[in-house]
Amino acid sequence: HEDFDRPLKFKLGAKNVGEITPLPDAQQTLLNAEITQKNRITTLTFKKLLSEDNTDELEISADGMNNFIYAVGTSNTFGYHQFRGSFKLDLSSCNSPIASSRHLPHKSKAAWVAHGVVATLAWAVAIPAAVTTAWFRTIVPQTWIYIHVFCNVAGFFLTLIAFIIAVTTMSLSNEPAHFSDPHHIVGLVLMLFVTFQVMNGFFRPPVEQKKIDYGWIPHTARGAWHLLHRVMGIILVTVP
Repeated sequence: HEDFDRPLKFKLGAKNVGEITPLPDAQQTLLNAEITQKNRITTLTFKKLLSEDNTDELEISADGMNNFIYAVGTSNTFGYHQFRGSFKLDLSSCNSPIASSRHLPHKSKAAWVAHGVVATLAWAVAIPAAVTTAWFRTIVPQTWIYIHVFCNVAGFFLTLIAFIIAVTTMSLSNEPAHFSDPHHIVGLVLMLFVTFQVMNGFFRPPVEQKKIDYGWIPHTARGAWHLLHRVMGIILVTVP
């Protein structure tokens, strides 16, 4: 489009490109709008009114938190974006009325999809399978322990991979905000818990010579270990 040589305001009618159209000229209120490209870096510069005459546009708060979304393509061809995300901006703490977008988090859609797939395999397949084999161990009394250990270790490594993907992707932003969201905190806690559970499994005390069933009340090192291992397993399978 001949007018795409400068930043414009668009109507987002649908996800397909044909439904994303520039607003009428009377609503193109961006000031000093220009696009520059240098050394493979594209910079959009403009001034935006906080409150527009057009009632369909959301007002930007000058003294509170604002939610913004963004999408970034890979070429000058108008089409579907490769990267997208959102960020919050409190204009009341800005020294200048102009907010720059050059520090927006750089989020890879493919990386987050991989993070979700790997985390799902860990917490919807491996960890529940580990707990299930322990609960129903009488069905396969000879092999349940091997399945149990394998699923726990698989869950640990899948969680570790998902954790590394998340931290690495967040680190690609110019202003990383590690562990600034409740989801980040839950991920960190789960990573620590599953690490402790797996390591604890390899340090279990030996079985007592005389087996006495004390129920949930531990009276030996093995009993205390078993209680801790059981409680941690319940937490891990219910928290996510």
